[in-house]
Amino acid sequence: MLQNKRTKFVEIKKEVAFHLLYWTAWSENNKLIFKDDSDTFDADLYGKLQS
Repeated sequence: MLQNKRTKFVEIKKEVAFHLLYWTAWSENNKLIFKDDSDTFDADLYGKLQS
């Protein structure tokens, strides 16, 4: 889907809950590296999920 840059719509007949998470990460020499959350997005999201 990413290679052909087309959106595919799929009908879901029952309600589904999901969480969207955001991390700053990249790969160097086949190793996944995470950066500290300098914008505090993670803390805000975590607080909302705990409500």
